[in-house]
Amino acid sequence: MSVCPDPMTAVTHAADEEAIRDLNLYLLDADRNVVLHRYQSSPTLRFECLPGDYLLRIAANMGRDTGDSPAWENLAVTHADDYDTLPMAYEGEVSIPSSDETVTLPTVEVQRVVAKVTYNISVAPDAGDIRLHSVQPVNLPARMPVFDPGLRAAEYTAGEIVGSSSQTLTGTFYMLPNLQGEVPSIADQRDKGPANAPADATFLRIRALRGSKVLDYYIYPGGNNTSNFDIRANTHYRLDIMIRGDAEVDTRIRAYTVEVLCTPEAALSNGFLLERQPMRLTLRLGGAYEETGVEAFVELKTGDVRYFGFEGQWGAVARTMEIRGPENDYDIRYWPPSFTREECRFMFRVQILDRYGEVASFSFPYCYAHLLRVYTKWFDGSNGKGTVASPDALRVVEDMTLASWYSLIYCPDEGCTLVATPDADRLFEGWCRNADHTGVLSYEEQYRFSPDDDPAVIYAYFR
Repeated sequence: MSVCPDPMTAVTHAADEEAIRDLNLYLLDADRNVVLHRYQSSPTLRFECLPGDYLLRIAANMGRDTGDSPAWENLAVTHADDYDTLPMAYEGEVSIPSSDETVTLPTVEVQRVVAKVTYNISVAPDAGDIRLHSVQPVNLPARMPVFDPGLRAAEYTAGEIVGSSSQTLTGTFYMLPNLQGEVPSIADQRDKGPANAPADATFLRIRALRGSKVLDYYIYPGGNNTSNFDIRANTHYRLDIMIRGDAEVDTRIRAYTVEVLCTPEAALSNGFLLERQPMRLTLRLGGAYEETGVEAFVELKTGDVRYFGFEGQWGAVARTMEIRGPENDYDIRYWPPSFTREECRFMFRVQILDRYGEVASFSFPYCYAHLLRVYTKWFDGSNGKGTVASPDALRVVEDMTLASWYSLIYCPDEGCTLVATPDADRLFEGWCRNADHTGVLSYEEQYRFSPDDDPAVIYAYFR
């Protein structure tokens, strides 16, 4: 007797879907007692037995000898995210006649114990601001007896989360059969969602993001697009899914929003903090966030953890953000002892997760600095006959009013170098404390500014 796989249409995957690596053959008599067991790698089986009617059971690609008298309910396949070869099985009656010669039985076709699901997900052009994030198969039977594929599973699991950063997602996975039956009341595929599906029905959860909105699309494969929820062994299910929007009237869509803000107690100056101050970190959630088990964490990514405080607790790199409701405020601080180049910069990140993985992350970079304002033109002074630069400042911002031109120069504790460059045929006449050319700090075009010793406003004179 020879054994071959029953064909499956249009199969392409890393698993070898046609290969038979090993066989466990069982011949059972009318009382369902095992009278013969063979384990071998060859697909051609030769055995001796008495003439009669038997039940033939074959388990292929189990990867082991399953024994002479197995408990059939324990002869099972467990879910795997990847298969080298697919488990297969056959069960059928066989009559072996009496003969003086070798009897050749018809070739037996074993069937795959698993189903194959292929998905092709894309976003419609008119919903182009929706970004696919991930896809995950959920409610996959964790274990299934080889010779009872219609049995309801006692336990379910979820498959791998496959990430994306584009507008398309394609993939294939294998799963054990999951027969969840019909829901005749579903007549429109938009109603084939969590509210109407059997609790253990298999579905694809597609995670997408649209601005601050987190979108979950639930797609249930089955015998049709509406009422059937059966996933059968040895069957290939093809899902072509087009994301067209986020209308929550569609029962296949669930959504919630996430917004994270950080507000220093005092306003920033061109992005710089000019003094140590508390900051208010705000997490806002809306929609069906409670259903997905949202969690939030804050983590210091750049800076010295000794100076990092969250909700009155100091010295930890990461903290859990307790979610108390849709709007949550937290006290966050970074108070270094000095604003040196080494200590003035810090960044923390807020990470939002739910039971399906990371939803989003928000980074908040900040820098402490001393602010120096240098005027090059003012109402009764020099008439803008030169420029000022600082090659080692943290940042220089040029600004002006109707009556003045000036540079905002942000420096660390170490100070910064000021460089005056007069226009052609002009002269530099000094750095001064006062607008009336008094309180001269230096007559040199290059001057080293010190936050501890020098004024916060300097006038650069040109003539």
